[in-house]
Amino acid sequence: MSRTTETIMETSTRFLSLFRTLVGTTILGLSLTLGTPVHAGGAVCVGDCHNSGAVSISDLLTLVSIALETLDASECPSGLASGPPVAVDVILQAVNNALDGCAGASAALCGNGHIDPGEECDRGGTCIGGTNAGTACSADSQCEGEGVCVGGSKELTACASDAACPGGKCIKCKTFGGDGCAANCTLESTVFFNLVPGTGNVPGTSGAVIHGAGAPLPLTIARGDAAFLIGKARHGTIPMVVKASSVQFSPISAGTFYCTCVRGVARKTCGGTLFDADGAGSDDCTPQFTTGESACASKKPCAFVLGDGNSYAGVVGCAVGALTDIDVGLTQDSGGSSSPVVSSPFTYSGGPARAGSALLFISQAIGNVGGPCTGTSLTYGSDGEFCTDDDPYFARGAPATLPYTTGTASAEVLNADGGDGRDIGPFAVTGQPLDCQNVFNPLAGATLANTFTFLGQGLFGDGVVTTVLTGQ
Repeated sequence: MSRTTETIMETSTRFLSLFRTLVGTTILGLSLTLGTPVHAGGAVCVGDCHNSGAVSISDLLTLVSIALETLDASECPSGLASGPPVAVDVILQAVNNALDGCAGASAALCGNGHIDPGEECDRGGTCIGGTNAGTACSADSQCEGEGVCVGGSKELTACASDAACPGGKCIKCKTFGGDGCAANCTLESTVFFNLVPGTGNVPGTSGAVIHGAGAPLPLTIARGDAAFLIGKARHGTIPMVVKASSVQFSPISAGTFYCTCVRGVARKTCGGTLFDADGAGSDDCTPQFTTGESACASKKPCAFVLGDGNSYAGVVGCAVGALTDIDVGLTQDSGGSSSPVVSSPFTYSGGPARAGSALLFISQAIGNVGGPCTGTSLTYGSDGEFCTDDDPYFARGAPATLPYTTGTASAEVLNADGGDGRDIGPFAVTGQPLDCQNVFNPLAGATLANTFTFLGQGLFGDGVVTTVLTGQ
């Protein structure tokens, strides 16, 4: 568990007070040899002497007695990560776990359908990635077949084991937020993310820029907002989701050339993953955009990628290093004059991220029509306007799920527009972290950055789009 020096000193003071009150002796009787800090994780929660999933006052007294050599270490069979002697840092970690819950144990318990120590709610989870994807569950053992990678370089990819998820874990029964209970089993609150209007090439505003063979074309976002459902900090991170129904963007105009409409989508795929285990994209089965459930005939069941009704889902790390590798890169090989198109998955790098960093996945559909965003020449729907609720689905584009980061996002196209060695980019944009101390609106001033590639798009051909979303 990451903590600042001030927090550690405060915890130490609380420990000393607790120790003197309950044990009636002084710290001088303890071994003061500090070793490598022990962090709760895996099967060991430091201080949980009886594997109960929480550290009790009785457990703390047992640790102190072991440190004073009045009890044998065998009295704490499951709560010592490295065995005796019990040093001060071990007891401090146990106190932290008593105050905040056991990171490893609590994380495992979240999603079991019971409110355990350190939790405020627990709705259970949903099977993802396997042959019964989309069904309710309270443990991985209830989910059949594969799971999904959470974290690491293969985020949202189907997996059979942790070995298939470098830097992450393979989860079968996954928790989602959006129903009042966040993915980390804390209660959610609503925070509105209202965008600063602008263009993608003006710092501090929101917008996008199309980069192709010609001059960059900035796109103006006049209005955009969404209601974020945010949990509480637990084990260094805060989960957040956004319902597709709350995402609102004004039409984005590229002058008189064409009009773009961005919509939030509660995307579904066969298995609920972005990629199958072999790296191929999971088949889309989002209702209305596709044939729905029938698109998954003889395949894995159709399931939500980011949770029921969710368009956005991700986490914020409110301590330095709580998140790692949030810089996102994408390389698309267009194939040049004769080679086939070759796609590369997103890559994640950057090491420990600064406080307030976030990585979110956003499912959206981007539709385009030729001409301006207003005017009688647009015949979509009964109102003659594009980007309204009566637009037919064939004009709304295809659902896609992309990573947005407060770090740096970059993308490039190789061998573009049929030319061997003709590259576009890389182009990059950088976000800004959230303010975790602003309890009323931690999203104010935060910037989410994204890049993606496109191929063979009319007048633009191949290219890269950079997007920044900055909150007011």
